Amino acid sequence: MSEPSRTVTRFSGLADVYDRYRPRYPSLAIAAILEGLAPQPTAIDIGAGTGISTRALAEAGAHAIAIEPNDEMRAFAVASGLDARSGSATATGLADRCADLVTSFQAFHWFASAEALADKLALAKGRMHCDFAFWVGGAHDNVADLGELERLPGAAGIKVFMGSSTGRLLVADDEGVLAILKHIRRRAAFHSEDEARLNERKALRVESEPSSHPVWRDEIAALRSTERLIRLARLARAQVHVLHISTREEMEFLASAKDVASCEATPHHLTLSAEDYPRLGT
Repeated sequence: MSEPSRTVTRFSGLADVYDRYRPRYPSLAIAAILEGLAPQPTAIDIGAGTGISTRALAEAGAHAIAIEPNDEMRAFAVASGLDARSGSATATGLADRCADLVTSFQAFHWFASAEALADKLALAKGRMHCDFAFWVGGAHDNVADLGELERLPGAAGIKVFMGSSTGRLLVADDEGVLAILKHIRRRAAFHSEDEARLNERKALRVESEPSSHPVWRDEIAALRSTERLIRLARLARAQVHVLHISTREEMEFLASAKDVASCEATPHHLTLSAEDYPRLGT
């Protein structure tokens, strides 16, 4: 089964910009991924985009093959000297058991079907040293299936992007969020940013200047979205989890929403602030 065409074409015309500004991966992280494998292992990189992650694997000694459904992104990878092939998460075009390693650096959240979840679980089986499960992406076009998908073995639950996402996984409207909440029974996880606020402030974004990030993606964008989410959760009588809280304002608001919400904060959001950009960059 191929990924939906609107997801595939979402990055058309953006390959050069994507490759120029997308963060690179630390060499230590790449080395850790390849640790314990035979010399020159075959690595299949799914959803590879322009090949940033594939290139990192190749430079570390792997025989790396990029699988990318977008023609322009894949062409960019090929032009840079990579072995990049047309395919998707559930239709790679490769033979079974042809690889020592399968990776998907920042594309797992795009795979939002029972078939994609089964593929993830099959790839992980026998390779993990701990219990594991994977999120299933909640979108407008799979709402009716979410109640079943969230109960599948190996599903951590449903994850929804209310802002700052692309393609089919962006659910920026209240009607879409409410529909998802009404179709599920488990606690769903939310990336909570107000898409309308982000679009209003995009002119404040300065390319290649990371210190502009908290300016255009400000506290109001986070708080406004989380306030909407809590209102919708109470309306649907649903439980929600707000991912990677980054603002004091949200924490103060969520203190009074424990009846429907849990939340989390990452270490860098607890220990760093916007004032650290001049000193540390990205």
